Amino acid sequence: MPERSIFNWFSRKRPADVPREPAAHGAKLPIDPEIQLVLRRVFNDHALLTIHIAGHPDAYTSAILELVPEQGYLVLDELTPASGHALVLSGTQFHVRGTVEGIALRYTTTVSQIGEHNALPYYQVDFPATIDYPQRRRQYRVTVPSNRGFDVEFRMADGRQLSGELGDMSVGGFCARIRTGVFESLRDAHQRATCRLLVPNAQPIIAEVEILHLDALPRPRVQRARVRFTSNISPTTARRVAQFCAELERAQRQLC
Repeated sequence: MPERSIFNWFSRKRPADVPREPAAHGAKLPIDPEIQLVLRRVFNDHALLTIHIAGHPDAYTSAILELVPEQGYLVLDELTPASGHALVLSGTQFHVRGTVEGIALRYTTTVSQIGEHNALPYYQVDFPATIDYPQRRRQYRVTVPSNRGFDVEFRMADGRQLSGELGDMSVGGFCARIRTGVFESLRDAHQRATCRLLVPNAQPIIAEVEILHLDALPRPRVQRARVRFTSNISPTTARRVAQFCAELERAQRQLC
C-alpha cells in the first residue's frame, strides 16, 4: 500500500460524528490570546510541524486540523511516516517545532485523545500553556489602513464619550485616531475607559482599556491615543480580539 501523503489533510475536516471532548478535571485555564494568534497563523498558513515523541529519537510530520481554544485543545493530523502512530498513546508527550512567516516556534503538548476517520488517525492534544516564539510579544501591531474605517468608541468613568478610528491593533491593545472629543493628557493618562470596537459583520468588541499614551498635538492635527486591554478582559473577548488581529494580518498580507 502506498504511504499516505501529509498533504491529504488540506481537504480533510474533523468528522462531525466525533464529539468534542468536554473539559476534564474542572474548568480549563484561560488560553493566552497571543498563543492563540500564533497557532492560528500556523493553521491558516497550512504550516507543517515537526513532531518528536518523548522517549523516541525519530522525527515525524503533522499539521493542525482544528483549533478549539474554548475547550483547551487542538487537533493534529496523522503522523508521517505512519509508523509513528504505533508509538502514540493517551498521555504521550509531543515536542513540536515549526516555522511560520519565517520565524521558528516550538512548544510541548500532551495527547489527550486519539481518533480515527476514514482509517486516518488524528490526535487531540492540549492547547499549549507556553510557546517559544521570538516575535511573540504584546507590542506586535498590525497597521490598519485609514480607509478601512473601523470605528472605536470610548466611555470614561465620568461619563464623557469620545470616538475615533482604529490605527493599529495587537492582542494587547490598540491605537486610535480620535475624531470626536479630546483626551486631556493630565486628566486622562493612565485612566480606564470602556471601549466598543465596531467590527464588520459581528457584534462589537467591548472591553475595559487603560489609556497608556496621548499625543499632545496642536489642532487641527488628529489626536492619537494608545491603550491596552486590562486584566479584566474575559476569555471570550480575548479570543475575539485574537481572531480580529489574525483577520487584519491576513488582509494585510493580501495587500502586499
